[in-house]
Amino acid sequence: RNFTGILETLDRRKYKPWFFYYPSGSDLDQLADMFYRIFLSGRTIPVGEMPMAIVAHSMGGLVVREALNKYQNRKDENRVRLFISIATPFGGHPAASAGEKYGTMVLPSWRDVNPENGFIKKLLRKPLPETVQHHLLYTYHNPVTIKVLDNNDGVVPIASQLIPSVQEQAYRQFGFNSGHSEILN
Repeated sequence: RNFTGILETLDRRKYKPWFFYYPSGSDLDQLADMFYRIFLSGRTIPVGEMPMAIVAHSMGGLVVREALNKYQNRKDENRVRLFISIATPFGGHPAASAGEKYGTMVLPSWRDVNPENGFIKKLLRKPLPETVQHHLLYTYHNPVTIKVLDNNDGVVPIASQLIPSVQEQAYRQFGFNSGHSEILN
């Protein structure tokens, strides 16, 4: 639903869209395994010589980045040429730590986005495959006049979107004066 604006402007003669729907509270490692098996492995959805462009928003960018850690660029895998991350918390989310510590019910994804836990710490353990161009889209619109913590897009701190090692690997970076979800419109 959030990608409707993008989908409506997509040239269907050039692109064939696929969507990965998942419960946002799920374990991100498991989701990355599933994403790899379905889209990247070439076994479930073989696309042949057609190169893939992956567009991922927010936590979806974490899922895709971890799936790309599993990607080997083998002949039988689908060819990934472009990875576009939008407002992705590559450095985790500081609120996840407090949520995990004080929450009555903690979802697996909140454990995963806690900057102090393993998922975020190991996410960038491998560089992106050389054949994959990463376009890093970050958002910074926060209409709140007094900002208590780091500036953010209303959800994700800019510092988490712009981790230095992610910026170094990015082919291009684009900043948008937009809110976290509004960027998709």
